[in-house]
Order: sequence, then C-alpha cells, then structure tokens
Amino acid sequence: MTETTTLNRMFSEGYADIATLRQHASEHSAIADKLRHKAEKTKTLAVSHQHSAVQLTEQAKRLRQTASETKDEIKIIEQELRQAAKTIDEPKRKWLFFKQSGQEYSSGLRLKIQRLHEKVAKLQRKAAHCDQKAVTHRAKAAQLKTTSDRYLELATTEDTEAMGYTQRADRLQKATDRDVERTIDPHL
Repeated sequence: MTETTTLNRMFSEGYADIATLRQHASEHSAIADKLRHKAEKTKTLAVSHQHSAVQLTEQAKRLRQTASETKDEIKIIEQELRQAAKTIDEPKRKWLFFKQSGQEYSSGLRLKIQRLHEKVAKLQRKAAHCDQKAVTHRAKAAQLKTTSDRYLELATTEDTEAMGYTQRADRLQKATDRDVERTIDPHL
C-alpha cells in the first residue's frame, strides 16, 4: 500500500510540475501578446508622426513659394515706384495737382512694399517654424520606431521562454505517461 501511495504521490507531483510549466508558458505567451500589441500601437503612432512631418514639410514649401511670389510682387511694385518717380520728376509736368497725387501714389506704393516685406518675413518665420516642427515629428517617429522594435524583440524573447516551458512540459508529460504505463503494465 505504501509503494502505491508513493507512486501516486510521485505521479501527482509530476503532473503538478507539468501544470506549473504550462502555466508559466501561458503567462509568457500572454506577455508576448501584450508586447506585440504595444509594438503595433507604437508603430502606428510613429507612422502618424512621420505623416505629420511630411505634411509640415509640404506646408513649409508652400509658404516659401508664397514668399517667393510676394518677393516677385515687390520687385514689380518697386519698378512701378521708380517709374512714378521719373514721371513726377519730368520737367514737362509742372502742375502742382499732378505732383501732389503722384507723391501720394508713390508713398502708397512704399507703404505697400513695406507691408509686403512684412508679409514675406512672416511667411519665412512660419516656414521655419513648420520645418522645426517637422524635424521634431521625425525625431519622435524614429524614437517610436526604436521603441516598437524593442517591444518586438522582448515579445520574441517571451515567445522563446514560453516555447521552452512548453517543451519542458511536453517532455515531462511523456516521461510521466511512460512511468504510469510501466506501473500499470511492468512488461512495457
């Protein structure tokens, strides 16, 4: 009776060890799944930041294009201003009214040029700001990609651990089953 009890206890302990090993394998698999999920979320966020960086770069390009067009407009107005100055200074034009209105016209052009220069400066500041934000988004995207890769590496490690526990449990299961069969039929 004691030999049977000892065998039963040994087999019970073996099966308990198998259950423990399978539980550890299950825990590591669950951790690996969570890490893969985190990696996917992080990768999605990285793609979002990369997309934002591209949009900001395009916006900066459009702002610079507008600034360039505004500079071209300034050149045209400066040409008009020079032409107006020639017209006012012509000796043929001696009427005070025309000189007065010509001076007002040229001062209006100077004011417009000044405002356009301010607009160009503002557009260039905005473009520089967009570029800076794009650089920040690219850096964040790279950081998130690295984090995602690290999560995937950890998930792989956890999967390896889970596979190791599962293999140990399988080997122990086979050995225990063989021992049980041998106790039942000693001729095996």
